[in-house]
Amino acid sequence: MHPEIKRSNQAGEFETAECCSILKLSKNPDNPTIAIARAQVQPSITTD
Repeated sequence: MHPEIKRSNQAGEFETAECCSILKLSKNPDNPTIAIARAQVQPSITTD
């Protein structure tokens, strides 16, 4: 594994039915079961 800096594409962020914003940051083509994503909710919002 080689260290690298990855830039995220904010345009790929999407909203879920639970009002949670998801931005997929990285996937490993050698192992499709592993991915890194950012999940955000606004203050005072709760999810199920």
